[in-house]
Amino acid sequence: MNAYAANPAAQAVPEIYFEYGSILDEVIAENRSVLCEISDKNIDLIKNVRVKLNEAWKKNGKSLLTDTVDIMQRGFAKKELSVYLSLCNVPSMSTPPIVNILEYLPTFVKRNRKLDVIFEGLIFHEILHSYLTENWPTIFRNSRLTKKYRADGMLITNHLHLLSIQKMIYLLQNREDDLKFIIADDSRFPAYKRAWQIVNQFEDYKAFIFEILQE
Repeated sequence: MNAYAANPAAQAVPEIYFEYGSILDEVIAENRSVLCEISDKNIDLIKNVRVKLNEAWKKNGKSLLTDTVDIMQRGFAKKELSVYLSLCNVPSMSTPPIVNILEYLPTFVKRNRKLDVIFEGLIFHEILHSYLTENWPTIFRNSRLTKKYRADGMLITNHLHLLSIQKMIYLLQNREDDLKFIIADDSRFPAYKRAWQIVNQFEDYKAFIFEILQE
């Protein structure tokens, strides 16, 4: 039995803290391989954006994690988790949690977007990567469904179970419209578009959930 599941205290979800990754940005900027918009003005903007992001996460985001733990019956290894906000145009990632904040700064928002929905969906996505790795480290290797789509590449197959959890929780919370918006935004990227197609059109997402629970 998983140690987290056996310990009721471990069922609590981690507290999420958003921090500006100043040292991280300095390292990236020195490399000069990506565009960075580090300035006093933008750092001040981050302080204002952080307030909005914290409010958005507490309002809807935390319940995404709580419902995940309730259904999947596995807890989180950490009680706290810092998400680093970057002013460099880097892809968001899960380890360590890094979010490209440029799109959320008022001066960089170019589309009419539901920023709260996109942001909390992104954070949920990145946290789920760690959650799956901590609790089911062999799921990708043992999964029959992953093997079925092996030709699509690891970037796609490593997201199939994750997106299935994400879909399950949004449907559970009667947030189908928000889920559609997240899928549309993710689909700007070919790999994510393909992964969502598999989960939504070619397979029953519940099959991926079943695989996890049987692991």
